[in-house]
Amino acid sequence: MKKIIIATLALGVATALMAETPISLDKKEIHQKMTKMTGKKHKMSELVPLPHLRRLMVSNKEILKLNKEQNEKMKTQIFENIRTKIHGKIKIAEQLEEKITMAVFKEQKSKEDLKADIEALIDIKRDITYGHIDALNTLAKILTKEQYEKVLIIIEENKRKHEGQKLLNLKN
Repeated sequence: MKKIIIATLALGVATALMAETPISLDKKEIHQKMTKMTGKKHKMSELVPLPHLRRLMVSNKEILKLNKEQNEKMKTQIFENIRTKIHGKIKIAEQLEEKITMAVFKEQKSKEDLKADIEALIDIKRDITYGHIDALNTLAKILTKEQYEKVLIIIEENKRKHEGQKLLNLKN
């Protein structure tokens, strides 16, 4: 059931992207519309929106007061894994999303025609989400309790500032 919902949402986003324009469908325009709509560096929409650790840690290093050992552990245990395991999959997911979008709009492919691609996209997004979860759990082990609590506060503030979403109760 989750797979059907995710596939429906992905196609819904693609439909919304194209709704405001007459049918002028080149890849560059689709990419620009997806970037504008999502406001993200990557075109791919995430299965579960989790914070991106590198940006979070770099922009808050003075607040967190990380020591040399913590910086080294984050570099070797988190950032290298993210770069090797997640970023390559993000590119594949972006290509699959673009392929599905183009197939729907240019070739009027049905969900049955795209089932294999949609299933592959779901599997890749699941792997990406698992990678983010592993990275966040590793971060919690590297930081002190006080540092991790500061990270949670920063995540809450970022959510409020950038997304206007209801805050999660991350302290409980």
